[in-house]
Amino acid sequence: MRIVGLTGGISSGKSTVSNLFKAHGIPVVDADVVARDALKKGTGGWKKVVEAFGNDILQPDGEVDRPKLGRMVFSDPDKRQLLNRYWLLFLQRWTTVVLEYLLQLQYLVHGHKCVTNLIVRPPDDPAV
Repeated sequence: MRIVGLTGGISSGKSTVSNLFKAHGIPVVDADVVARDALKKGTGGWKKVVEAFGNDILQPDGEVDRPKLGRMVFSDPDKRQLLNRYWLLFLQRWTTVVLEYLLQLQYLVHGHKCVTNLIVRPPDDPAV
């Protein structure tokens, strides 16, 4: 069994590659879904984001207004950097826990470890 970490920036093609994996029966854990769950009312991520960006980003039901937060962070590089720092910390912790679990499971089932990281970048990305 091979575990692949699919990463990349906004509009880099992650969803396309993820859909190709799914079409071929490859299980996918979607970090975007995990990130949405991290912003649910009352979670640690929700508390951090509300503390950093204020109650203005909340909908009447108390959930984060994701489009409003998006407009806010994409119009202000400093706010985007702050949100990215929060996400990076959260996703690093989450990814570590999930990968450790999967690797332990894989080792128990197959007796070996094999991890691959696939980074998706758009063609105009200077890092390519």
